[in-house]
Amino acid sequence: MQLQEILNQLAADDPDFYAQIEFIADKPVVSMDKEEPIVMIAAGAYKDITGKDPVYNGVPGAIDGVF
Repeated sequence: MQLQEILNQLAADDPDFYAQIEFIADKPVVSMDKEEPIVMIAAGAYKDITGKDPVYNGVPGAIDGVF
């Protein structure tokens, strides 16, 4: 479901609800395959240091340099 659709549904369910979205940048999703050399090196280093298997997931956020 798109963000605007979610807001529209919330507003339909609650007449006191109001929210507005302003998209300041439309950036594509970026991902890396687990088989990429840099990912494999980082995963190996993590396991060597912690003794644990790595967990692969995303990072919610960005830095100012991106914009």
